[in-house]
Amino acid sequence: MIPKVAFVCGYGRSSSQLGKLVKSLAEADGLEMDVYHVALNEGTEEGVRSALSKAHVIVDAGGGNYTQRIRAALGEKALQAKTLMKYDTFTEQELYDEIVAGLRRRGLLPEQGYNQ
Repeated sequence: MIPKVAFVCGYGRSSSQLGKLVKSLAEADGLEMDVYHVALNEGTEEGVRSALSKAHVIVDAGGGNYTQRIRAALGEKALQAKTLMKYDTFTEQELYDEIVAGLRRRGLLPEQGYNQ
């Protein structure tokens, strides 16, 4: 299973840029992950919910501004099965490292390779 990482913001600009950076870091490390962005202000409620429900890791690329909307879209029970991160607390490299660590803890990435 290829792990899925969703970057969330209002209109997709921040999430798209950050997602591309994380995807390139993963490729450079030889790790495969599906990275995509979710624009909360542009999609339908059902479309947003569907996109978020597929992700293993959800990153609030708006520095925490969208966390409540993410919680509302998914519900607390569904969110507990995912890793939710806020981009405001990490540098890009630290964010990537935390995503990889979280995916490894869930058994979605191999333990060998990057950072070993």
